[in-house]
Amino acid sequence: MYDEQYKIADEEYVLDISHTQKILDWSPLYKDKDMLIEAYKAYREAKIPQ
Repeated sequence: MYDEQYKIADEEYVLDISHTQKILDWSPLYKDKDMLIEAYKAYREAKIPQ
């Protein structure tokens, strides 16, 4: 994680990307929820010794 991510880890906020979408005609490919689910699946499938 980057330093900035640690600094805001306990904050709750909503990021508005409408300006980016309008100006650059760009949208993220994935939602945060989808990425978290996939990361958890990968973690569960990894053979991590305990």
